[in-house]
Order: sequence, then C-alpha cells, then structure tokens
Amino acid sequence: MAQFTYKARSRSGEVMQGLLESADRAAAMSQLKRDGLFPVSIEPAKGKAVKQAAKAERAAKAQNAPKPINENARSGFSFRRGKNRKPKLQESATWLLQLANLLRSGMPLTLALNSMVSISGKGISEEVAGELKKDVTEGKTLSEAMAKHPVTFNEMSINMVRAGEESGALEQVLRRLAIHFERFAEVQSKFISAMIYPLIVCFVGFAIILFFMVFMLPKFKDIFDDMGDGAALPISTQLLMSLGEYAISPVFWVILVLVGLAVFVVFVRYKGTP
Repeated sequence: MAQFTYKARSRSGEVMQGLLESADRAAAMSQLKRDGLFPVSIEPAKGKAVKQAAKAERAAKAQNAPKPINENARSGFSFRRGKNRKPKLQESATWLLQLANLLRSGMPLTLALNSMVSISGKGISEEVAGELKKDVTEGKTLSEAMAKHPVTFNEMSINMVRAGEESGALEQVLRRLAIHFERFAEVQSKFISAMIYPLIVCFVGFAIILFFMVFMLPKFKDIFDDMGDGAALPISTQLLMSLGEYAISPVFWVILVLVGLAVFVVFVRYKGTP
C-alpha cells in the first residue's frame, strides 16, 4: 500500500487535506469519493509533504471534530459483549449521531469510523466498529459493512444508510436514524412507565388471590367436610376448592415459575427492538 497526500473539497465546500493509504492513485481517488469528498489533487507522499499532511489532518480533527463521550469508560457490567450484544435504542442513537457529527465536520468516512472504534463500547462494540472500518477501507460501502452485523444493525437502518449513500446524503440519513431511535426510545420509556402501576395492581391482586387459595381455602375445606354430605356446595364453590387444591401442588408452582421466566426473557429480548 502506497501513501498519498491529498487535497479535496467536502460537500459544504470546505477544503481538506491529509494523508491516506491506497493501492494506487486511482484507488485513492475512489476512496475519497466514497467518503463524500471531491479530490482537488492527489500526490505520492514524500518526506516533508507527509509530515505537513499528517499535521494538517490532526489539526483539522482537533478543531472541527466533536468530542464524543467515551461510553466504554462507564459501561458497567454486561451479560453480553462483542458482536452478540444487541445495543439498546438510545445506545444506537448515540453512536449514529456521533458518526453523523464526525462526517458533518468534514472528516472522511474511513477516518470517522476509525475514531468511532476508539469510543465504541457499551452500545456498538469496539469489535463491530473495527470491522466496519476495515470493510469500508477495503472498498465496501457502509451499508454493505453494516449488513454483516444483523444483530447490531436492523434491516431498516441498513436500507436507510444505503439510500443515503446513493443520494449523497449519508450524514443527514444517519442523523435522522439517530433521531428516530431517540424518539422511539422515549415512547418506549413512557409506555413502560405507564404500565408499571397497572402491573403492580395486577401482581398484588394475584398475590392476594394466591394467598387465599393456598392458606385460607384449606381451612374452609375442613369446615365443609365437617358439615357432611347433606350440604351440597354451589358449583362455583366446588370449582374454587378444586383450584385451591391445585394451587398447593408442586406442579402449579413449577408452571408459575416457568411462565414468569418466559415473560421476563421475552421482555428483555424484544424491549430494544424498534
């Protein structure tokens, strides 16, 4: 791989210069175009020119690029890591917004992804971000690279990014995606908050009924048994007594625990799905 110094214009008209590695000059030009830049000049890197280009590139990043929050420093404990961890909606929104901000500052896509590798952690894993950067550097589009990680990026995100690439509005599409995920996360949070009180009421009611069936009904059963066969019980009472006998059996408690675990797993699995 050869090194080239380049000077190019962004879509906003800003002049940028820097250093990149590519197989040849034509490949370097193609890489700049994929990053949304319009090449002005591309020259083989030599001595002093390399230092000047690298210095200009560092200065541009320090001046223009936003400083994303390092989520990895406060990520805490997680049961799932790496590729297999599905990010939460807010985490995806934060990552996409940071990438959009880097692109808006005029940073090429490959350099922006390289920066995202160092700040990825809790949301988009460092491993996934690194593979995105690697695939884009090798010539794939961002949507093609994202398609290799269906756990991290859903089909809607991939299709929208592909449309943004084809229309030349990748930064705007990433920003819209981030806003969409943020709004959906907000709606989801409000829905969960609204459901907490009804769920607590249902749980307390179920606990009271269960307490009555397990601890109170057996005492009434003894009373009814002492009354003898002459006292015919209503069907509803007989049904309630049968349920009470079933409630104190181990099978009932096993089924109750399994149902509770199934509900919990389904909730955790799909709560982050947009």
